[in-house]
Amino acid sequence: MGHPDRSVGAWLTALAGWATAQGLPAAEVVRALAAALVARGDAPSALVTALDERLAVPLGDAGGRGARRAPPVEAPVSPVPLPGPVGATGVGPALLGQAYEAVLAGRERRVRGAFFTPPDVARRLVGLVLGAEPSGRAALPGGPVAGPVVDPAVGGGAFLLAAAAALHEGGARAADVLGLLHGADIDPVAVAVADVSLRWWAERHSGSWHEGRLGLTVADALAEDAAWPPGGAAVVVGNPPFLGQLARDTTRRRTEAAELAARHGRAVHGYVDTSALFLLAALGAARPGARVVLVQPESVLVAEHAGRVLAQVAAAACLEGVWLGGAGLFPADVRVCAPVLTVSAGQAPVVRTWLGRAAEPGPGVDAARVMRRATWSAVTAGARGVPLCSPRAAGRVGDLATATAGFRDQYYGLAPWVQEAGEGLSATWPRLVTVGMIDPVVVRFGAGPVRFARARWQAPVLDLGGLDGSDPTLAAWVHARLVPKLVVATQSSVLEAAVDVAGRWVPSVPCVAVEAEPADLWHLAAVLNSAVATAWALERFGGAGLSAGAVKLSARQVLEVPLPADRGAWDDAAAALRDAPDSIGSLIGANRTMLRAYGLVGAEDLLRWWTSRLPRHLLVASGEFLLPDA
Repeated sequence: MGHPDRSVGAWLTALAGWATAQGLPAAEVVRALAAALVARGDAPSALVTALDERLAVPLGDAGGRGARRAPPVEAPVSPVPLPGPVGATGVGPALLGQAYEAVLAGRERRVRGAFFTPPDVARRLVGLVLGAEPSGRAALPGGPVAGPVVDPAVGGGAFLLAAAAALHEGGARAADVLGLLHGADIDPVAVAVADVSLRWWAERHSGSWHEGRLGLTVADALAEDAAWPPGGAAVVVGNPPFLGQLARDTTRRRTEAAELAARHGRAVHGYVDTSALFLLAALGAARPGARVVLVQPESVLVAEHAGRVLAQVAAAACLEGVWLGGAGLFPADVRVCAPVLTVSAGQAPVVRTWLGRAAEPGPGVDAARVMRRATWSAVTAGARGVPLCSPRAAGRVGDLATATAGFRDQYYGLAPWVQEAGEGLSATWPRLVTVGMIDPVVVRFGAGPVRFARARWQAPVLDLGGLDGSDPTLAAWVHARLVPKLVVATQSSVLEAAVDVAGRWVPSVPCVAVEAEPADLWHLAAVLNSAVATAWALERFGGAGLSAGAVKLSARQVLEVPLPADRGAWDDAAAALRDAPDSIGSLIGANRTMLRAYGLVGAEDLLRWWTSRLPRHLLVASGEFLLPDA
């Protein structure tokens, strides 16, 4: 995780190394750190006493998913490393939570989805719902927040500390602020750390240690009413655990999934990340007019399996805006976001966006455009500068073609039968086409090295005779691909579809093979290589790729690409590509014609945007292309 102050980040790394060398669990490290800070005069003596009390006795019912009692604390053998002095490196209440996150064992952190939030990110997100936006203070509709402010996955307390600061800056006394804050977590150590961190914050602003009980509890906010304050929340903030359902360590147990479905409805299904369910829990526990901002993996906005969650959210709240934090803020480099919601409010006409760690204001996106689809990928597309267009369509690619993509069986099954061309092999052997070879319209076979099956190849070909005798099932799959088709790349900056008129190419995983009558291939090439298709794909499915701007379509999604309404212009574009498939001028000219075919005459901004995303080698040198056979 990144930190604005690099010295704090370096110290946390050193602390984690020290904890490993000492063989100490995270709770003991935090206690040792607190004692050392007190001894140095950086923290009040009550900090250690309060931490010992809370580590010895769990706060609330320690039931729920994975909850446990806090372990006993023992003294370390050697002195704990300390950060620089107060004021020089940001030493303060947030440090305990940061330290706890830093020293959690990797697998334990992954299983819990416990990646705590950088304090500066927490401050900026809290500002979006408490009226102190990054661009300056702005009063919320309905007046100041009276509380409660709730973090349903409190972790080390980063969000509640940020909320405390915002409320205090708004004029509330420190002691009163503590009464407005509520939080829950299934990890009793995290709750203890958050509890004493908030007391330390209040002591710094009031001069006295708060002895009363705070509104923090060990409870599961997805399953227990005790996790939420009676009367409903006024603000919900936080960074709930990211628990994807494709990894064995983080999948929901069958009984747990059934219990969550009974509580939160049909949205609990398939591969929905557990973090998204916190949105539903928050909306169910918040009062009308409440504001919600919860950090999510960006996949929640764009993945089809999250569609039911988004539908329930849209029915219960207004999507005011979305923060798109990008990658690099948390371990594992997951791209993150945070929808900003107002409960029981009609949808505003524009969805606002904030970008990056600094939450700089981004482009607004037409809310009607966002809400008409099952996912909210239009927000990510619009915020990242994709021209959102409305092409005049007459049908879809699936009206003219079928599409197929291979899987692991095909990828690994072909590997033993791939050889390098030019070694006395038959010139009739089919050519293996990888994603890295594909450009718009053409394939650069042999023009440069590519990777397949952990090896580098220049011009890979397939020993189909050997495959026929060894694996008839896989061979049948290959023979079925040796027909006139297009091969479509995935994970590219623009849609790239190359034409295989002769049917000599074998598409490697994860290429998509689009099979059609030979007379339709060039028309489909004009569609799939158009700026319109790239913008259309990013608006509907953007954000699903490895990089934020990559176009990644499944075979089924390729079939949904719209066909243009103006057949005459479409014919002209197809002819231009067929006559000069390796010409960048022909490609751009055909794209301008396709704008006319889609009823988007004059949409030069779309064409300029698309051209700027073309592979650089197309714009500076043509290279050696394998041209489609006549």
